Amino acid sequence: MDPSKLTTLGPFARALFYMLNNGDVLEQKRSDSIKRGVAKSSGSYGYFSECYMLFKGATMKKKWLHDLCKNIGKKVRMNGSTTILKNLVTALNYSKCAEDKINKNLKPVLFVYLIKNFKHFYGFRLNNQNYSAYPQEQEYLFMEGMSAWILNVEDDVVIKNELPHVQKFNGKPVTIVYFYIQ
Repeated sequence: MDPSKLTTLGPFARALFYMLNNGDVLEQKRSDSIKRGVAKSSGSYGYFSECYMLFKGATMKKKWLHDLCKNIGKKVRMNGSTTILKNLVTALNYSKCAEDKINKNLKPVLFVYLIKNFKHFYGFRLNNQNYSAYPQEQEYLFMEGMSAWILNVEDDVVIKNELPHVQKFNGKPVTIVYFYIQ
């Protein structure tokens, strides 16, 4: 760490930490706030009625994927602040799975997050023009060190979908990593 950067980056990091740590307070004041709490078997999905799904696309080194595979079924902490998207197409674009020329040392990866908003929303949603220059991406910024369980890793899943906005990804392989956040 470069101590000289503390005077310039320190206040920003502190402000970001405060915003994400207290995101639940802001979340409850929003007109489109996310439901939270246990939905004791109500609804057709029972315990998972109040869950929502988010995505992240990236290219990763094969070794990093191997490290994820070693932790299947385990609770892990995310490094840094985690940006996740509600928009699947944007996430697939970030994975670069539709591109023909990808660095041979990298693999396109789609992270799928199942989130049960039980106690507290540790983050901030950047899904309207008041908070983001790109509200259509429906970005969620989660707090540094957030815990998640790695449920599974599926290697080279070939995408097949009939929806018009997803068809450009058809026939393309992507590795899918499934997370669960409570």
